[in-house]
Amino acid sequence: GAHQAGLPGRCELYAAPAEAAAAAAIPFRNPLRDPPPVRPHKRAAEAAWVAARIGEVVGRLRVRAGDAERPARHADILLLYASRADLEVFENTLRRAGIPYLGDRRGGLLDTLEARDLAALLEVLVSPLDDLALAHALRSPLFGLGDEDLRRLAGGEGSWWGRLRDWAAAADAPEPVTRAVRLLADWRGQAGRLPVHDLLDRVYHQADVVARYAAAVPAHLRAGVLANLEGLLNLSLSLSGGRYPSLPRFLDELRQLRERAGQDAPDEPPAAAGDAVRLLTIHGAKGLEAPVVFLIKADQGTGRDDACGVLLDWPPESDRPAHFSLHGAAAWRGPGRDGLFERERQQAARERLNLLYVAMTRARQALFVSGVDDGKPGSWLGLAREAMQRADMAGLPEMVWPASSPLPQELPGGIEESETGGLQRGEGTAIGSRLEPAGREAELGIQVHAWLEGISQGVDADALRARLGLEAARAAEVAALAGRILAIAELAPAFDPALHLRAHNELEFLDPDGRVARIDRLVEFAGEVWVLDYKTGALDEPDLARRAAPHLAQMAAYGAAARALFPDKPVRLALAFADGRAHWLDAGGDIGEHAPSFSALPP
Repeated sequence: GAHQAGLPGRCELYAAPAEAAAAAAIPFRNPLRDPPPVRPHKRAAEAAWVAARIGEVVGRLRVRAGDAERPARHADILLLYASRADLEVFENTLRRAGIPYLGDRRGGLLDTLEARDLAALLEVLVSPLDDLALAHALRSPLFGLGDEDLRRLAGGEGSWWGRLRDWAAAADAPEPVTRAVRLLADWRGQAGRLPVHDLLDRVYHQADVVARYAAAVPAHLRAGVLANLEGLLNLSLSLSGGRYPSLPRFLDELRQLRERAGQDAPDEPPAAAGDAVRLLTIHGAKGLEAPVVFLIKADQGTGRDDACGVLLDWPPESDRPAHFSLHGAAAWRGPGRDGLFERERQQAARERLNLLYVAMTRARQALFVSGVDDGKPGSWLGLAREAMQRADMAGLPEMVWPASSPLPQELPGGIEESETGGLQRGEGTAIGSRLEPAGREAELGIQVHAWLEGISQGVDADALRARLGLEAARAAEVAALAGRILAIAELAPAFDPALHLRAHNELEFLDPDGRVARIDRLVEFAGEVWVLDYKTGALDEPDLARRAAPHLAQMAAYGAAARALFPDKPVRLALAFADGRAHWLDAGGDIGEHAPSFSALPP
């Protein structure tokens, strides 16, 4: 039986065929005209399966949060691995699929595109005749010149810097060109006088670097890119270049760091928490849990035998080692130490099983195990397949998995292989409930929230309909419900940029239990803060106090979070219902008597 018998559970195995990753025969070609064929990475199929499964889990799998259930989010998913080898294949696949993720890449900061953009800019300040670096910087979000602009610069004579200045001096010069020349000239004048950190800080401020990159990158990559920009600024302070006004020395240090491998190069800093899949080593995930866990690259075996090393036998109760010797490759070892080597092999096997146990027990409800089926002995993938085969021979009930459904309709308690693997039996007793898409009301609420967020950001209705993938009739229904909320007169200041300082949609925070919560819209005025929560259900209840009663604890938590962010301003809470009615609460979540006065609004 299952330990958590009250939760829906699922365990699935996917083994990518090894032949899918094998290199095909290379045809004869003319190397002057035909590029070499691009061979798929051996883990490309596995990474594609993982991305597809994540897309099917999010919004469909019902996860248990306390006493309530809700559709799974990206933040409910952990992607675990034993080593970082080939991890970039999974990251690239997630990025192409539009899946937000937070990684822990070691030594990867200087290889990011944003770090290379800033490095190219600094190269231009040191060597203004470096045309390639100037083209890189101009094309980046720092200046935003387009391909046609670069073609015009490439067509003249002399250096690109000279052509750029001549173009900026023309009467019809576009604003990005004049801006680039003005900023570059200013930064060149400061390059030999300011320490590198101060120079970069000036660049960030004058070029509005953070805002420009935030607008240029997709939403699911934004948190990581902004964290990397901050990490590069911090790096300029930590290196010796931060103490001396030597830009060439700093660039030389960056080149040396980029050439170093792995642990010696600076890490990508962790991005701010949000609704994103977390990528972690199994060791790094100790102590964490998540509703859904993917254990990837499970085909990796125990590793090859060390060519050389130390053989040590030191019992914990002894003061000194019982044995200490050096060893070479297996072919050069005599039989006298076979017992010690076998004991070491068994200990390593136990440690790998312990690591597998740690990975599996991170999952509260669903575990997906994947790898390449290359037949390595002793791999986790092989152990999972053996368990599944034993379950198949035991005659356990077969899974119900209609071809029209991307996920099974019944949740088993044990291991099940993907339909590409041929086996569809579970191990253990069925402990879960049906896995079905969120109900129509919940799905409609999600779409109304997304519509309100887009409209408040200036996205037009046609673009929103395409973004949300809505049919015309459903889009009209969603737009009508959102429009009733936007038409609530007493909430109008919250949606008029001229009447408030700033506003945040889907603002996330950690509640007292450490869970991620989300405020639909937080609006900051000159004298107060509003917290709005949209509600599309229970509209048949005419009494607003009764409607609000189930949401008091939730709104109290929102009020506490808002007060922590804005301790000097009063916080007002409002439930905005999709029938065009609003209900105000006090900052503790209790029923309020009237709407707030607007005297605190900015002039």
